[in-house]
Amino acid sequence: MVLCGIDHLPEEKDGITVSTNVHGWFESHNVLYIGSDPEVIERDLSKASLKRKWEADGIRTPPFVHVEAGEAGLKEGIQKLKVLDAFPYIIKPENLGNSKGIDENSIAWNVDELSRILERMISLYGGHILVEHYLGAYPDVKEITCAMIQGQGAMQCMPAFL
Repeated sequence: MVLCGIDHLPEEKDGITVSTNVHGWFESHNVLYIGSDPEVIERDLSKASLKRKWEADGIRTPPFVHVEAGEAGLKEGIQKLKVLDAFPYIIKPENLGNSKGIDENSIAWNVDELSRILERMISLYGGHILVEHYLGAYPDVKEITCAMIQGQGAMQCMPAFL
């Protein structure tokens, strides 16, 4: 069985449906698998956790603030971002991958836009939000991602400039 892009599946526990890490489920049921361990999957799905790991390992990343859920978390996050003063910011749902929830309306150029976008994101996606300095405002910075597809006899890597 090959699971591509599936990291969690619904599982019923005591009458409640919970999200279960597939690799963690494999390990708890002694199913052999190839891939990252459950902790890596969880870290990869948490933008803030991944960025903290990069910082701890000396990998440069734009300045960021993890805004916690709730009114107090929102106020504290906005205050931290004002002090950081790294506008423009890009606002992202903390635990969605593949750029889900991010579009041209996710960039804040000032405090008023920041507050409005954060409130919208929290209402749409709930929970936690990651806000980081937006590098797309620099003409000499390019984001490169890489797609891999199976070609005839070998994998093909195709960089895409965003």
